[in-house]
Amino acid sequence: MFEKIKYKDLKEWLIAVLFFLSTNPYFLWGTGISNLVSIAIAILVIFNLQKRINVIEFIALCIISLFYTAIGIRHSGTMLGMVYILIIPIYFFIDRDLFRNSYKKFIIILSAVTTLSIVSYFLIVFFKVPLSYSEIEPLNPIKDFTYLKYPFLVMENRDIGLDITRLYGVYDEPGVLGSLAAVILCKEHFNFKKSELIPLFIGGLLTFSLYFYVILLIYVFLFTKIKTVVAICLCMAVLIPILLQIEDLKILIFNRFIIENGVWKGNSRYSMAFLDWYDKFRHTPMYFIGMGTGYNLVVNYGGASYRDIIVNYGIILFCCYLFGYFLLSLRQHFKFKEFVLSVVLIATFIFQRPFIFDISILYTFLYVATYNFINNLDYGDGSIR
Repeated sequence: MFEKIKYKDLKEWLIAVLFFLSTNPYFLWGTGISNLVSIAIAILVIFNLQKRINVIEFIALCIISLFYTAIGIRHSGTMLGMVYILIIPIYFFIDRDLFRNSYKKFIIILSAVTTLSIVSYFLIVFFKVPLSYSEIEPLNPIKDFTYLKYPFLVMENRDIGLDITRLYGVYDEPGVLGSLAAVILCKEHFNFKKSELIPLFIGGLLTFSLYFYVILLIYVFLFTKIKTVVAICLCMAVLIPILLQIEDLKILIFNRFIIENGVWKGNSRYSMAFLDWYDKFRHTPMYFIGMGTGYNLVVNYGGASYRDIIVNYGIILFCCYLFGYFLLSLRQHFKFKEFVLSVVLIATFIFQRPFIFDISILYTFLYVATYNFINNLDYGDGSIR
């Protein structure tokens, strides 16, 4: 019995570590290990498939699988790239208990790493401690600057004219940590009795990620009592004018909410030139089937918008992609607010990080869609075994 428990625990930690590595921390940049991580996860999933699947869950996973199969067949790149796309559906059929327990351990790993990142961040930014560092190339080759690598922290190697900088953690963008923290905190309902959530909350705040703050507000309005919402609004009414006096915070946070002439100034996901092109594209037949893999790099180079998915694969497949995840979010024991939260998180996450081949994002979506659900399925007569 002890050996079985020990083996199960080790397997969960192994998958948790692979989940973490799939988020592309800085020590994997340029190593090619991320491809091995993808293969390792696929192998583990094959040997740990979900044995019982609810009908709704089965339909949802089939829709998502068909989405990736259609993309793989249409793929115009290398044969290896096509094979990688075609094996992605395998990831979704991981045993749910194994997935849930592994993701909980992933949260612990992410929390521990974020804690160390926060320590380095405070020492450098606020206490001006000269920690040792080295210069590394960016993960994204289109970036025209390098990074400074500190212990469990990377920072842009350029002067942006601010004393307070955003917390990147071990990632190439603060939005990676901010997005993961926002999703995890929401699905854990900000239960700070779980101490591992506290560093993620602090880290999320320090990323100055617009996504993190917006999702935080959405959660408050969805799940908080009216009296508490009123109290929070009153506190914000007092604090915001004070915080606006801090120039760095004004630039990092508040200026990103500005809308001028109907244009949201804080949106850096695409350029106006791309938006003009997209408006014309919507009125062509190719809007329904897409222009093909990689065409977004031609018209939205350097950007990252959910419109990229539509440009490449068309509105029909995009809607199937969304519908599959929304269907997966349905519970046997239906809770309306939980469903709304899952839909909001998936929709906004796609808006923020539309990288449909990123394993960490795929599993984040699966976590969003199935949390508080995977242990409560009534397989009865409506099951597929």
